Amino acid sequence: MSDKKHFNKSIMPRCEYCQKGRTLSGGSEVFCLKAGITDPGDSCKSFKYDPLKRTPSSKDLARDYKPSDFAL
Repeated sequence: MSDKKHFNKSIMPRCEYCQKGRTLSGGSEVFCLKAGITDPGDSCKSFKYDPLKRTPSSKDLARDYKPSDFAL
């Protein structure tokens, strides 16, 4: 799987992905070192992407397995 999807420079800036932002308890607000308390969807010009804060979406796997799928 390619890492381009998770480390791409074209990811939309969001405070929840920023190095300067810290998620407050509950996850509904972010404390930014530059802007104070903000909404997780906000962003500012000092945005720095932190790939470790982003949780990629998971794909749904089919659950209709057959024994022949696991045979060698």
